[in-house]
Amino acid sequence: GYTILRDQVSSEECAIYLGACERAVSARIDRFPPENPVCAADCLYTWDPRVLQVLEHRNINSLTKMLLGEYQLFNLSAQVALPESQYGTGMTKEDYETSGEFWHRDFDPAPKGERLQYLWHFLCLVDVGPTNGATWLVPGTNHPDQRTSVRSRGAPTIFPDAVQFEASAGDVVVIDPTMWHEMGHNYTETPRWILFAGFCGIDKPAQRNHWQIAGRDLCLDMNEQVRALFLSTDGPDDGSNSAPLCLPDGWPQ
Repeated sequence: GYTILRDQVSSEECAIYLGACERAVSARIDRFPPENPVCAADCLYTWDPRVLQVLEHRNINSLTKMLLGEYQLFNLSAQVALPESQYGTGMTKEDYETSGEFWHRDFDPAPKGERLQYLWHFLCLVDVGPTNGATWLVPGTNHPDQRTSVRSRGAPTIFPDAVQFEASAGDVVVIDPTMWHEMGHNYTETPRWILFAGFCGIDKPAQRNHWQIAGRDLCLDMNEQVRALFLSTDGPDDGSNSAPLCLPDGWPQ
């Protein structure tokens, strides 16, 4: 259900991507206060086109091609786990730990024998582990079963085999989003930053209409490999997506 690719991105690249993530999330929080301690800002390429280099990464593309076949961009976003001190004033530890998402799957697992349809890559921009909000994962649960939802927290009780990954800045954690997982909580004093690069099969809808959002000029500047990931994206961009879309001021649409 998951693997970790070590030392994939240099510290210099991580610094560039982190700067884009910080600008995007700061703008989103100003306009749309976060509904839980993990805040995301979609379409990160609008904040710094240099983040498109992630979509050219050889190992990311090779693994995605092997597992999905023909694929397209689902989303490229900044994700931050806010520390308790930045998320809620006057919150108790219990308040903080019961906020946010419960155990879930992002999609139902594919029927036995069918190809995987979605693949998530978490590029760690800082060191990530149990203390600062690493995602809880349940290895081996990326297959159909009878549970459709689990309205509870507490990994050792609900899923005794659940683990939280540990990765360094520059590592890429690759996740099958059909396995059971839930957000971790950040008990440190600093935000935990991840660049999310999600992909889906060519016959599945993207989360956003990236071709339209990126705009003609940026799309023409992309190399052929990256442009192909945008060409067929047809996800919602009309407010129907659950996460508000926050773009730089004056960004062409």
